Amino acid sequence: MASYLPSTFRTPRSKLATLFVMVVLTLLVGGLLLRHPSHSLRVAACFQDVNGLNTPAFVRIAGVDVGRVLSVRAQPNSSTCPASVEMELQTEYPIRLPIDAVASVNTSGFLGSQYVAIDATHASGRPVENGGQIESQENPPLTAAGLERIVKGATEILKEADETSGAPPSRKPAGGQRFAPTRHSN
Repeated sequence: MASYLPSTFRTPRSKLATLFVMVVLTLLVGGLLLRHPSHSLRVAACFQDVNGLNTPAFVRIAGVDVGRVLSVRAQPNSSTCPASVEMELQTEYPIRLPIDAVASVNTSGFLGSQYVAIDATHASGRPVENGGQIESQENPPLTAAGLERIVKGATEILKEADETSGAPPSRKPAGGQRFAPTRHSN
């Protein structure tokens, strides 16, 4: 109903909201036009287990975001490729990915989002063609038992570091007693 009213009847708040929306849209469109990648390469990889990977997860090479996952498809009838992942690499520069580069599904941080990492450090093959397939490597999923091993290992490392530093072990009051702060007179 407010759109039918002349601009003199609009409130300053609605004018401000309209201006804000226009500025945001202008920035988004401008950002897309200025950062439009001109080189694109579609590749696929087969996995036994993608560990919950979804679209549009990032694709990274050497830690640099170079694309997105386009599709993750289960193929239960295929013993050689039970999970197919299609990716699109989009960069502002030509990217020549060796055909023997290796893709793996990783997680950002401890509980972060999943992404596909492509490792080309040991690859030396010819460049993969658009629509081609690269090798994959499985990473074992993090389980409760695996997390427990990590925590125990970290605890042991900290104990060893504490023992080698020569610092006296921290003391806690017995029986949960609290000590009142002492006052010093000058």
